[in-house]
Amino acid sequence: MAKRLGLCADLPAMGKVKLQSCMTLFAEAAPEEEVFQKVLDKYFKGEKDRHTLQILGRPV
Repeated sequence: MAKRLGLCADLPAMGKVKLQSCMTLFAEAAPEEEVFQKVLDKYFKGEKDRHTLQILGRPV
């Protein structure tokens, strides 16, 4: 059986962009829900999506 590389390694590039954007949006909308930031921490080195932050009017 092949070893799984992890969620982000299995996603196509556009899927990664969408995941990071969604997790950024949800983390900003509901900061009390830690799960969204945890996904960003695990798969994106804690980095939020800059474009999403710009749309929300947040500093990047």
